[in-house]
Amino acid sequence: AERSGARGREHRERSMPTACDRAATREAREVARAMLATARRQGVEVLPECALSAEHDLLLPHEEHKTKVTATQWRCGYCSKLFSSEEYLDRHLERRHDDTLIHTHGLCLGEMCDVLQCPTWLRALRDPTAHAPCSERELAARRQFCEHSLRACFDTRDRAARKLIAQLSARHC
Repeated sequence: AERSGARGREHRERSMPTACDRAATREAREVARAMLATARRQGVEVLPECALSAEHDLLLPHEEHKTKVTATQWRCGYCSKLFSSEEYLDRHLERRHDDTLIHTHGLCLGEMCDVLQCPTWLRALRDPTAHAPCSERELAARRQFCEHSLRACFDTRDRAARKLIAQLSARHC
């Protein structure tokens, strides 16, 4: 009985869902990729500690293990199980394969949708009934977070990087 109890505890601990909005993270990932690609095209180096880089994307391992088989079928790359929608596959990954994520090194990019101006976030922003207004203090804190995140992505000693940071800051922060 002790042995099965330990196994049950281990399964519960391993299968606790990741508190990260997967749809928002997919949007944020695309915006971040485009932003970093623009930087690279301009000859600006992206630093390894950049939170927007793929190495820090908490849910990227799960995204890389998803295959769209048909318009109505998705396959789990870990166990080959088939699902009728991406949403069901996401739930499966949360429940059954959460242990494949490295929680201490990853960032939920979906939490940066306000900074990255994800399409869904922008639509919600235009709907005054969808959210409560932010306080000046909250806005200042998010602006500071945004600017700090940008400075952590690029070498501020480089003139082209400083110019890019200013452009991105004006647009996103």
